[in-house]
Order: sequence, then C-alpha cells, then structure tokens
Amino acid sequence: MSHLNSDKVTIHLWIGNNFSSDEEYKNYFRQFEGIQKDPLNPKPRCLFCADTGNIAYMTENLIILEKFSSPENMDFVINKVEVNENEKKKIIQK
Repeated sequence: MSHLNSDKVTIHLWIGNNFSSDEEYKNYFRQFEGIQKDPLNPKPRCLFCADTGNIAYMTENLIILEKFSSPENMDFVINKVEVNENEKKKIIQK
C-alpha cells in the first residue's frame, strides 16, 4: 500500500466563468470517447484539456466544483477545496 503525503501534493486551480448554463459548464469538462485518428499527433479529449494544454485528464485526479452563479471571492473558492489549513495562505498568495 502506498502512502500519500498530503504536504507534497500539488493543486492546480483553474478559474473561469465563460459559461451561460450548467450544462455548458459540464460539457466543457466532458471527454470524448473513441480512438484518436492520428495516434502520433493526439488531440485534446475535451475543451478543458485543450485550454490547459493536456491531451486528457484522469477523472479520479480532478475535482470539479459546482458552477457558481455569480463571481465569488477567492477565499470562498479556496475554502470549497479541501486543503491543509496551513497551505491556504500560500495558495491565496499565488
């Protein structure tokens, strides 16, 4: 069994608000299934992947927060993500 050291975990926080509906927001993260036409030049599997420069993401490593209906204070967003309390100041500063 492996042990996860929570002090060594990197969290990437993506912030965006260009969605008119909850469905559009969910579709942004939805990865398409199927075989890539050109395996030597793979294309991103979703719009989120394209924006972040990744081919795909592992669903078990991504936490998607609910779409907020209006802009929120950054502290509110950080408090929605479970992180070590000592790290919150560092995250907000970055």
